[in-house]
Amino acid sequence: MKPYDYLKTSTQFNDWYFSLDAVTQARITIRAERARETGHLGDHHGVKGADGISEMRLDFGPGYRLYYTAWEYRGRALLLLVGGDKSTQRRDIGKAKAILAEAKAKAEREIDEEIRKREEEQHG
Repeated sequence: MKPYDYLKTSTQFNDWYFSLDAVTQARITIRAERARETGHLGDHHGVKGADGISEMRLDFGPGYRLYYTAWEYRGRALLLLVGGDKSTQRRDIGKAKAILAEAKAKAEREIDEEIRKREEEQHG
């Protein structure tokens, strides 16, 4: 599988992530980075009725879930929208659907800024 060029997180994902303990954060970071580096998303599937949103399932704790979208934008991009667990699944999917367009647009602006900075550094 082809790696992702960009891994981005929404504000909602970050709020959830930073509410977790350090060990759980580390395990989630490893999973997300592995997905970015290898393109292999592990245990995942599309969410029915939520075009463009998929779910990565993590097999520890209360059944953590990472809701994400992946698309081509100046390379392959992976955006973590919302996190949660099995008990909050319906609510988390609703949140992911509600923020998808805005979070994706923000991620694209961040990618554009990264590319602009990289180009400035290369040209002095």
